[in-house]
Amino acid sequence: MQRAATAEERRAADEAAAEESARAAEARLRAAEADRLAAEEAAKAAELRDEEAKKAAAAEAETRRAEALNLRAAQDRLEAAEADRLATEQARAAAVELRLAAENKELAAAARARAAQNEALADMSVVQLKPRVVARLLLANPEADGAAIVDALGRKAAPSTASTYRKEAADLIARGYNPAAGIDPDIHQSDRM
Repeated sequence: MQRAATAEERRAADEAAAEESARAAEARLRAAEADRLAAEEAAKAAELRDEEAKKAAAAEAETRRAEALNLRAAQDRLEAAEADRLATEQARAAAVELRLAAENKELAAAARARAAQNEALADMSVVQLKPRVVARLLLANPEADGAAIVDALGRKAAPSTASTYRKEAADLIARGYNPAAGIDPDIHQSDRM
């Protein structure tokens, strides 16, 4: 009987061990399934983090691009403002130059008129007046040619005599002729107005 009890005990112990092994295997299966599900969830979470990181990087890149475009636009506006400022300064300078040129023309015309009046009052002859007319022309335009000299003399001189008048005018200028200052070396101070 004892043998039968021992065999019976062994069989019961083997069944208990088999049940325990089955429970342990089932627990391992459940744990493996839980691990698999956790790994899937972790993979999904990592994938979501990657997508979010990509979106954040794209948003950051777009922000940097927008900032760069805004900076370039601001630089363009500054350059345009500077160009406008320079253009305004140049326009003002040109206006001042035009005004000064007009004033200089008026002064030169007044000086020529004074010189002509002084010469008339000094009872100068036509021969004395022509070199003065040419001298005034040369003082205003040192590069004046023979045709300009003939024009200045009212076409009352032959082109062949233009060089003679030029030499006489150069001599007169060399002696101090300055109609703008009212200086004529051939008119005495007492003769001047």
